[in-house]
Amino acid sequence: MPSDEPQQVATVGPVSCEQADHAFICCASFERRCRGVIDRFAGYRAECAYVFKYDEPSAKREENLDRMRQVLRSIAHQYDEIETMHQEPLPAVREILRRILGSGVPAEDLTLTLDITTFTKGHLLLLLRGLELSNLLPRTRLLYTEPGEYVAELDRPLSFGLRQISVIPSFTGSYDASKDLLLVLFLGYEEDRAMGLWQNIEPHDTILVLPRPPYHPEWDLVGEEINSALIAAVGEGHLRYAHSRDPAQVALTLEAIFGEKEHSPEQFNYFVCPLGTKPQTVGIYRFFRDHPFAATLVYAAPLRHNEAYFSKGVGRTWVLPL
Repeated sequence: MPSDEPQQVATVGPVSCEQADHAFICCASFERRCRGVIDRFAGYRAECAYVFKYDEPSAKREENLDRMRQVLRSIAHQYDEIETMHQEPLPAVREILRRILGSGVPAEDLTLTLDITTFTKGHLLLLLRGLELSNLLPRTRLLYTEPGEYVAELDRPLSFGLRQISVIPSFTGSYDASKDLLLVLFLGYEEDRAMGLWQNIEPHDTILVLPRPPYHPEWDLVGEEINSALIAAVGEGHLRYAHSRDPAQVALTLEAIFGEKEHSPEQFNYFVCPLGTKPQTVGIYRFFRDHPFAATLVYAAPLRHNEAYFSKGVGRTWVLPL
């Protein structure tokens, strides 16, 4: 049933029990959970299955992709892999939209399932924007699989360094050079990225947003520990919290931050950076859909991920409302 809250699912069938989905879209990764949705297929069928594959070499990703190929070729009439680059996802987004819209089926008659689990956050935001501009988003079901656990320790970071800071195309807000800059930074377990972004942007003021409640109660305060240096530099009074899994609550959190008297739009330009959870990124998209010029979305790309200490296992799968 339609809901504005995340719904956990034990099995995944087509959107409509009466017919196959037009397309299933997912992304291969070195993380085992990129197979979380397809491992829960129960009577799932699709006309087409598309797997995005990033350009950096990874033996673990290839191992996961071999299994994904087997399953997806068995449930879809057509299977394709779409090569894409971490730093330049827009061509791949255009390509998937071209293929879906080129089927000849009117957009209002299509049903899509999008597994967002291991897309980069910048790529996910562009994909959501493209689906919406193509009138496909209302016909798209979003699925997300949590990690079984994060191997998050102070001496074993999830990523290293900062490769690039960029504005995500089509997410540019109004900007007045006479105003100060407020950075709203959603934090995860990658302190190098967050610290590097904050130091490079040098905002006049900063709000740090941590996930609460986290996916699991035992993960509470882990984000504070990992990001302790940045929190100390910014000040604990600048901490806010947003639900780790509920996009609607995340959108409301942003509404509240931008409504604070001390951060009025008369004084500040707003930058938002999504380094938190993937469902939080969907919530950020919800906010930008309703307030398209309120802020500018920036993305901080790491030099590389620490595959050995990123995530382990496969957690719960959720349908996310959009």
